[in-house]
Amino acid sequence: MNWIFYLAPVVAMIGGVVSVLGFANTIETSFAASRAGFDQ
Repeated sequence: MNWIFYLAPVVAMIGGVVSVLGFANTIETSFAASRAGFDQ
């Protein structure tokens, strides 16, 4: 069962990367929405 101890940090790192990418995507979307609002 030692493989769980090796797998847990990898899963946590992947989850962190995914959440950061999702957070950046949300900011980018809100910036695009605000730019579209200013253009109109």
